[in-house]
Amino acid sequence: MKTLGNTALLLLITLVSCTERIEINTSDAAPRLSVFGYITNRVATHTITITRTAGYFSTQPPEGINNAAVTLSDGNITHLLARKPDAAGVYCTAPNFYGTENTTYTLNITLDFDNDGTPEQYTAQAHMPGATRVDSIKLQPSVMPRIPNLLLYGEVPDYQKNCLAVYLSKNNEHENIFEYLLILTDSYFNGHIINGYAFPCFVDEGVKKSDTILFRVNSFSSDFAAFISNARGETGGSNPIFDGPPVDVQTNITAVDKNNTTGIAGYFGAFAWDEKITVSDRDF
Repeated sequence: MKTLGNTALLLLITLVSCTERIEINTSDAAPRLSVFGYITNRVATHTITITRTAGYFSTQPPEGINNAAVTLSDGNITHLLARKPDAAGVYCTAPNFYGTENTTYTLNITLDFDNDGTPEQYTAQAHMPGATRVDSIKLQPSVMPRIPNLLLYGEVPDYQKNCLAVYLSKNNEHENIFEYLLILTDSYFNGHIINGYAFPCFVDEGVKKSDTILFRVNSFSSDFAAFISNARGETGGSNPIFDGPPVDVQTNITAVDKNNTTGIAGYFGAFAWDEKITVSDRDF
């Protein structure tokens, strides 16, 4: 026993003597250009947010960049986005803008990020898939107490390999693009007609009589779906629209000049969506 104790003591001394002081460099990294926004197939004012990332220890939100020229093109028509006067770094389409399904859009941004007097150009492309049609929905009891199933009836376009992001909300509660129920590939469905596919209706405090349930399906490209999923994982469910996209998630924003060494974060996306609303006729 004494020999065992001496051996343990010797091992402990050896481990301690081999430990070196490690200096971690916590100085602020160089700021990055952060771009986030998307367009959909619905008439609305669509926005692109352009910011400069804050330092590692900063408690301030990202700094909005107001000196950018931002355009959006489908290859035939080019739209000039206007800066929103009361929101730094936010650029808006006209309120009657909508995207066309099965169309690729190009975002172009010109700005002097490093303030050297020479503007740089940045660009991204996003393809808008065809929408999954939501014809009707209905609630029915499930094997789980207080959690009904929501049955979906609709159709998935038959010529695409994209991802479907499913969203549920109750009584007009606001949800953002990162608060999805689940994301799955459109090939998950056998055939293209969706005939009563059951989704668990997970909503806060369950479903009661007269509750209004909204069901939405966003059709994402696989790349945009990966960005949304990874961004939600990196931010713990917060909304990068307000916090700035995490810098370690893959981006589709690139500098036109290959010699431009500016760090870039964020994503430009395009998706089509459809939704339906149902009102519960009972307590679940």
